[in-house]
Amino acid sequence: MHVFTRSLLVTVAWFSLAHADHLRVGKSEPKGFDFAILDVGIAKGFYQKRGLDIDVYGFAGGAKEMAALAAGAIDIDLGAGAEMASIAKGVPARAVAAMAGPPLNMCLVVLPGGFSKPEDLKGRSIGISTAASLTDAMATYFSRDMGWGLDGMKHVALGNVDAELAGLFAKNVDSAVIDTEEGYHLQGMGRIKVLTLFGTVIPVFLTHAIFASNDLIAKNPDSIKRFLAGWFETVRWMQANRAEAIALSQKVTLLPDDIAGQIYDEQMKAMYYTDGHFPPAVIDAMRQLFLDLHMLPSVPPNGDLYTEEFLSKE
Repeated sequence: MHVFTRSLLVTVAWFSLAHADHLRVGKSEPKGFDFAILDVGIAKGFYQKRGLDIDVYGFAGGAKEMAALAAGAIDIDLGAGAEMASIAKGVPARAVAAMAGPPLNMCLVVLPGGFSKPEDLKGRSIGISTAASLTDAMATYFSRDMGWGLDGMKHVALGNVDAELAGLFAKNVDSAVIDTEEGYHLQGMGRIKVLTLFGTVIPVFLTHAIFASNDLIAKNPDSIKRFLAGWFETVRWMQANRAEAIALSQKVTLLPDDIAGQIYDEQMKAMYYTDGHFPPAVIDAMRQLFLDLHMLPSVPPNGDLYTEEFLSKE
């Protein structure tokens, strides 16, 4: 390439980056495949070409991420759909896109050689992180969809995934709710058995949503539109480019090839929305969740919780 041409391209790239809109984007789990979609989009330049410079922040759970959003420390939150309840409690934000549907990224695990099928767990104990959490929702709705009612299992709040697994290994609980990536990893080591993926028994659910702060909505709404366009271009690209998508995601997830491929095959097309619109049945399910888990005494109008105004009309 001619020296002048190369210098011009470098100058244009520097100018574009220097004049880009900076967005601080939070992930409730730094290394999960679901949130690695953001990093893939950055690597492919899907945000940069839209005039966005993304700073990525990882958090240890959705509660800390929502606190950061409320404090103005991040602009956009990639988190659990159930976090819409936080908006009703006063977090100055709104959900701006549906990110992921059925919870295929969450699984029910037991010890090897014990329970052989989900039906065996009726009335048994199940380890969750905390009350009114995503893991609590999985346990509650698993029991419901098994025909046992909302309280057909004994929920035991243990803390983070390490604490849940410690409780399972010590046989303080009969089962636990953990992320599928960790489940497959430990199953490969022979330490646990993945009994089922929650997405197969809870098909109508909003596992993840994308949130924007009210401050960003007021001051730079166009940046939200461009961010969402970049996100959903990334999803569509990943669905069409399996090998490269897996390789790029592994730079974040650090998953071995076999598990990375299995996670991609199970989740990429079955779980992630390609346009961000909120299906009415899913919203109805989440509104009921807020009541079933006593997250809210009553649910406000949908318009107070989410908006589709920043999504592509195509």
